[in-house]
Amino acid sequence: MCLAVGAAPGGPRLRVVVDEVAAGGSGGRVASQLARGLREAFESRPCGVALAGPSEKLAEAQFELRVVLEKVEQAVRYTSSPAAPARNPDPDASSDYEARCEIEGRLEWRRLADGATVGRDRWRIARAGRPRLPGEDASAVVRAEAVAELAREIRRRTCRLRALR
Repeated sequence: MCLAVGAAPGGPRLRVVVDEVAAGGSGGRVASQLARGLREAFESRPCGVALAGPSEKLAEAQFELRVVLEKVEQAVRYTSSPAAPARNPDPDASSDYEARCEIEGRLEWRRLADGATVGRDRWRIARAGRPRLPGEDASAVVRAEAVAELAREIRRRTCRLRALR
């Protein structure tokens, strides 16, 4: 998955590539959510970097940010035993479980002209939560929150990278 990020006029252009490496079954969903989240993060809080569409200006990019999703794990942990009597007979209103999402990976910024690496970083985002409303899919909510936080963090780290200035 690829996006183009362009700086203010005359500034450097950054191409963003999101890779899934051993990311697990949810990797593709997380990669597409992350691409959308990165676009929103850069547009909502500009830092001299503006996004272009995925097909426009890719050839003009001077730098590349590779986001590698190395681990995407989602799990559900039940807080009561299935053998225990149900506290709430309505299954849609039950909040006897906690959804967890953990995403790990690495970032690498490269100068495209010579392939030199200008920055590297690793990250881990973990979120957990229970359904807030009857029938709510806590797993989807927790995953979306983790991806949104990750997009904001990648934007923050990219904007602070001096090599791109």
